[in-house]
Amino acid sequence: MSLKTSDKIIAIIGVIILIGAGVGIYLYWVSDEDTKEPMEPEDEYVTYNIVPTLKDGESIKKTFTFSKSLLLLSKVNFDNNKFFQISEDNIISININVTYNDGVVGILQKKDTVNVIITDPDGGKHSCNNVEGTKKIKPIEEINKMIDTTPIEAKTYEDAKMELEERYGSKFKDEPFAVHADLKVSFLDLLRPLKRLGERRDPDTVTVEIAYKYYSYELVEETEESNPGNPDNPPTGIKTGTQTWATMALPGKN
Repeated sequence: MSLKTSDKIIAIIGVIILIGAGVGIYLYWVSDEDTKEPMEPEDEYVTYNIVPTLKDGESIKKTFTFSKSLLLLSKVNFDNNKFFQISEDNIISININVTYNDGVVGILQKKDTVNVIITDPDGGKHSCNNVEGTKKIKPIEEINKMIDTTPIEAKTYEDAKMELEERYGSKFKDEPFAVHADLKVSFLDLLRPLKRLGERRDPDTVTVEIAYKYYSYELVEETEESNPGNPDNPPTGIKTGTQTWATMALPGKN
């Protein structure tokens, strides 16, 4: 059966329309793919190992004096509720030495003595009695335990640092230690007013030296070469950071 000329024209126009529609759909799909923003890869988590190091803090030395009165019959006291403080996290132990210096000592004369009590921020008493020269106070130990050193998973070093600091032990950090001291004057000293007068010029002194230990913790990024489970192959990495603060203590005012 032969088609009329008008039918042929309609068929040709239909084919052209179909081809045009297909080309349009293809071009739209291609242009839509080109305009799509590439998806950014998600941040990967990094494993940071925690390496502890036991360190000695900067020592603190505090000195105070006794002013004896010529009419003194027994003893004189010294008190300071904010004698010293330590500005450090993760304090493990504190050692205290007390040195007493009698300002004027006569020949064949018994020295005066001093009793010293250090009170820690928890109210614990740490004392030494009848000090002539230097004596040690029993160490204050087990203040903070070593933190949990389980590796930290974080996207950035800053995030890992924040999580590490949340594990820190802050007991006794920036908290005041108090001191109380009693000067015990020897009996013979009471009978020597001239010597007592000389001590007004050269007063007795007590020096308290504080030494402490603390843990510093370092973040080390774990790499393929590191094997934290093998003590013969300790963790190594390309990023390190030591989480410490200045060890300078901020002692209280005399």
